[in-house]
Amino acid sequence: MVLLSLLLFFDDKHLLLRENLKRICAQPQLEAVYIDPVASTSAGFPSVVRDPKTGLYHMFYQGWLRGDKIVTLAAASKDGLHFQPRSTARQAGITAPVCDHQLLAEMDGELALVFEDHHAPEDKRLKALVAVYNRPQMQVKNILFTSGDGIHWILEEGVRWNTRGAEPGAGCFYCEATESYILTQRPDWGVRRICIAETRDWQHFSDPELVLQADALDEPLTETYGMPAFAYDGWYIGFLWLYQPPQERGPVKYWKGKVHSQLTYSVNGRHFQRALRQPFIGNGDPASPTWGMVFPSALYTDAEGNLVVAASACRYEHGHFADQGGGSIVFYRLRKDGFVALESTGGPGLLCTRGLLTAGGELEINIEAPYSEATCCIYTHGGIEPMPGYSHEDCIPFTGDSTKWVPSWKEGRTFSQLAGQVVYIEVKLNSGMLYSIRGQLTPMMVRDVDRYVKFGTIPDVRGFF
Repeated sequence: MVLLSLLLFFDDKHLLLRENLKRICAQPQLEAVYIDPVASTSAGFPSVVRDPKTGLYHMFYQGWLRGDKIVTLAAASKDGLHFQPRSTARQAGITAPVCDHQLLAEMDGELALVFEDHHAPEDKRLKALVAVYNRPQMQVKNILFTSGDGIHWILEEGVRWNTRGAEPGAGCFYCEATESYILTQRPDWGVRRICIAETRDWQHFSDPELVLQADALDEPLTETYGMPAFAYDGWYIGFLWLYQPPQERGPVKYWKGKVHSQLTYSVNGRHFQRALRQPFIGNGDPASPTWGMVFPSALYTDAEGNLVVAASACRYEHGHFADQGGGSIVFYRLRKDGFVALESTGGPGLLCTRGLLTAGGELEINIEAPYSEATCCIYTHGGIEPMPGYSHEDCIPFTGDSTKWVPSWKEGRTFSQLAGQVVYIEVKLNSGMLYSIRGQLTPMMVRDVDRYVKFGTIPDVRGFF
């Protein structure tokens, strides 16, 4: 089974060789700040969906009014970065709305996320996951609304997306490896661990299953606060929120302390690993809107093809969610596939993959090499000798910055001419950064290669590569 594969360099499992290349975490660039006109969005948890018919980006989020009153809200944008409140309340028939861009009728609850379901009928394309609080009983009821236009929402009676009851800090994606929807969530109200639940019909959900929690490598007292997660070209990327409370005695870990995020990743949607233990989106300096807390919760592509991360943020530390004027929604741009990079550390940086079965089509390398030449070499089965005509010396050198450099070689040789062969791809760069490799490739381990060479067997690597 040949996949349209994306090799990201979270780890070295696809590599035979890595020399003079240091793994670094992405540095998303802050591009825009949205301040709601009526509410604090310290924990706004924005979701962003692009309407395929109009091209508009719709943002769904929540805000706090004075008195700890929570309201769900909507905004829209043409470019995916600069948003304005969207008139929704009157069209939705909300009685006595607190503002014109109110999304759902008032309730004592929080909007965990809005998920776009591409496998659903059009009138149920959007799914709003809401946590409603029963404070006297200290319980949460996790309910589901569906919509086709993002304005008119229908409550799905009896559906509970968490079987125990959890507050937000959630994510959702369709998992190709399991052919099911997987929700990342807390297991219960106030329990700061990361679990998953699974559904195939949006009616029945599995019990929460633990996948991540704080460990011995984290800073003292750290808790995993939530983990929105997303499908990304065969990978599953998570934004792990980490709460670092102060070293103070008290009954709970709640007042003060900062929240930032780190990257996690998965190849099967069920088992997540921590990436580099460095902030993916950090807190910034004291003048930054993210100084106290930042909760990245949306990942999408803008009108120019860049990745965008939307996050709610606050200058105040934890516990001050309702302070008006302290909350905003911030938007970061990120290079395509730019979650992690391998950076040349001096001298020729060299990377060689394990065996890859190619089905044809061109190779695309996401690379930044503005000051020196980069070349690509293709090795034969065994990864020892370059294929004739595909050596580094035969490669047409690349200098510049491209998310899809297509290597070519002298005498008109191209990667597409190698269809059906097991290849080992080597990239050499003297300075710069390597982000990803794309192609119609099936990643192979050594016995997969042996079976293919001897018997023509193509492995099914879904959920394992």
